[in-house]
Amino acid sequence: MSNLALTYWSQGRWQEAEKLAVEVVETRKQVLGEEDLDTLTSIGNLSLTHWNQGRWQKAEELQVQVMETRKQVLGEEYLDTLTSKAQSRLDVLKLKAMAGGRGT
Repeated sequence: MSNLALTYWSQGRWQEAEKLAVEVVETRKQVLGEEDLDTLTSIGNLSLTHWNQGRWQKAEELQVQVMETRKQVLGEEYLDTLTSKAQSRLDVLKLKAMAGGRGT
């Protein structure tokens, strides 16, 4: 299911990708647990799907969730944690740039 969701994602079929991504996240939470790295990766993928649909606040919420969980599970200095922090900061910068470009 995850690969099919990514295929839809790469084709710009956001609604179909989102539906499958939500299923993948829920299934991985049930089977692997909420703190599992594969679960967190799936949540990150869902976040990107929201971002590409213009739902930036929801995307940011999910990115923060991933970052905070990785900090708890892996520690502050682990590579995945640092990557999550960097992605969250990039998202904030993109949002500020886009808001500035619209005159708001």
